Amino acid sequence: MASQWNTARVSSVERKLPHTRLEDEADLQQICSFGRKLGQGSFGVVCEATHNETRKKWAIKKVNKEKAGSSGVKLLEREVSILKCVNHAHIIHLEEVFETQKRMYLVTELCEGGELKELLQKNTRFTEEETRHIINSLAEAIVYLHKKDIVH
Repeated sequence: MASQWNTARVSSVERKLPHTRLEDEADLQQICSFGRKLGQGSFGVVCEATHNETRKKWAIKKVNKEKAGSSGVKLLEREVSILKCVNHAHIIHLEEVFETQKRMYLVTELCEGGELKELLQKNTRFTEEETRHIINSLAEAIVYLHKKDIVH
């Protein structure tokens, strides 16, 4: 499930981001309530979540550190480090990190439009204008990352 981010160096200063250590997932459920599953990977799952006080919706990537192993955890830590350094409209925004002894939780903005693959399957094709917008958005994000010496 860990994204395959590769980088020799990250050229920006990391944003200060809350990183809270919790006893277990029950502590996290005091902060937010989990909703539907959005996706799944080798080491964990991404779920929709709602902050209990503000009612703000998030996506939370729950990663089982034991399943991921030390190399998977290192990739996850690299992903967090990179996401702390980027700020672009077409790159997911990391809000907060929670961690227990067994799991790491990456709290990100919730993209409610769905995945591009699912939209294509549903619509079977995009218009020329939609395609232009998608390709332009992806290219802008990649150029931004490359200017920061980040290869995705």
